[in-house]
Amino acid sequence: AAMAGDLVINYDDLNPAPKAAFEAAVEAFKAANPDINVTVNNTDREAHKSAIRNFLTNDAPDITSWYPGNRMAPFVDAGLFEDISDLWASDANLSSKFNAIKPTMSRDGKQWGVPYSYYQWGVYY
Repeated sequence: AAMAGDLVINYDDLNPAPKAAFEAAVEAFKAANPDINVTVNNTDREAHKSAIRNFLTNDAPDITSWYPGNRMAPFVDAGLFEDISDLWASDANLSSKFNAIKPTMSRDGKQWGVPYSYYQWGVYY
C-alpha cells in the first residue's frame, strides 16, 4: 500500500560529493513515493551538533544524521531515537554487507541507525 504524508530529514553534510549523493537518494525516494512530501534541512556539521538536542526534543524530524557508538548513546537512552532492529533483520543489504559495522549502530542489543557514510580515519604526519 502506498504511504502518504510528510517526511522531514535533518542532515549535516554540505561537502559537495556527499551532499550530491544524498540529494540523489532523496530525489530517487521522491520519484518512487510521489505521495510523500519530503523536506530536507541540510546544515553545516557544527550547527547540526549544536541544534540536535533542541530539535529532537522540541520538533523532532523523522530522520536525522548523527554519529554512531557512544555519541548516539545519550539520544538512545533518552528515547529520542527509534529502535530499527526490524529493518536490520528484514533488509538483506544491511544484514549482509554492513554486518561488520552493525555493532556501532547498536546499543543494548538493538539497532538505532543505518550507515550512510564512512570516516577517513588515519595517522597523520
